[in-house]
Amino acid sequence: MASVPAYVFLFPISRFIRSFGAKGKETGRLDQPRGVAVDANGYLYVADTGNHRVQVFNDEGEVVMVLGGLGSGRGKLRRPSGVAVDAQGNIYVADALNDRIQKFVPMRPMESAAAEAKAI
Repeated sequence: MASVPAYVFLFPISRFIRSFGAKGKETGRLDQPRGVAVDANGYLYVADTGNHRVQVFNDEGEVVMVLGGLGSGRGKLRRPSGVAVDAQGNIYVADALNDRIQKFVPMRPMESAAAEAKAI
């Protein structure tokens, strides 16, 4: 049986651009971030698991929207573990300890930081 050659890439295949966030509970800080998604406008959605929320950042690393907060009611989250955004801007959150997926529907432009949630 022929051996498979091992390849070592000596040139960079990506380039570090930036990082943001630090451990904490304040807006803009993160505690055990798990899942991320990017929408068509370049906003970054982060499942901030330990803080029971999803934070949405612009390309400068500034928070433009926060979804959730600890709880089991509509729009509340318990350890969100993943997030996805569809072509219409609807936000889907894997709400791990509430055993559900929640759909957040933007109600106004992103900068106004408003969304309506419903379990699906």
